[in-house]
Amino acid sequence: MSQYPPPNNPQPPYTQPGTYYPPQQQPPPGWQPGPPPPRPPKKSAKSLRFSLIVGAIITIALFACIGSALASHGSGNPTPAATASTQSLSQATSAPTASPTPTATPRPLKWTTVQKLAGNGNKKTALFTAPDDWKIIWTCQGFMDGTGIDGELDVTVYDNTNSPIDIGAVSSSCKAGGTSKGDTEEHQGGPVYLDIGATGNWTIQIQELK
Repeated sequence: MSQYPPPNNPQPPYTQPGTYYPPQQQPPPGWQPGPPPPRPPKKSAKSLRFSLIVGAIITIALFACIGSALASHGSGNPTPAATASTQSLSQATSAPTASPTPTATPRPLKWTTVQKLAGNGNKKTALFTAPDDWKIIWTCQGFMDGTGIDGELDVTVYDNTNSPIDIGAVSSSCKAGGTSKGDTEEHQGGPVYLDIGATGNWTIQIQELK
């Protein structure tokens, strides 16, 4: 029976775990053995069992949540987020809307007297500025001496260059012993004046739309 290990093949010297020197080789001078490398801690059977139990609980809870979500979706029940969104939309829809501020209705324009004139016989008025649309309201009287003769009223409109722009704007007889009246609308704006010819008393009003 052979001897193990053989005497002519001695084992290399073993000094420290993880440190090996070939046969016939000595460590360098001053060498000191280092600390052994740390070994990983071994998990005990109790720790491994606890980890498995925790993993199983987490898995069961996850499947339960998924099943509850699928059941809620299939039954048509709204989720809390959808319910809150619906309530917010309902509140926004039912909120009273501000009534629009009524706009002021523009006041209709009406003929307004801006100048009054009165006289007897012939007269030229002062220059005044007329709009594009204006009126001459007039009255006149015939002879008041009992002769029964009608009077006459003629009005011509001139511009500021003494050029007539409406000859015969007023041309009417005036009732003897009484008063005649009428009006005429003019459509020439700018600086104008009136040249009035009459046989008796007369009145004139200049009107504008205001």
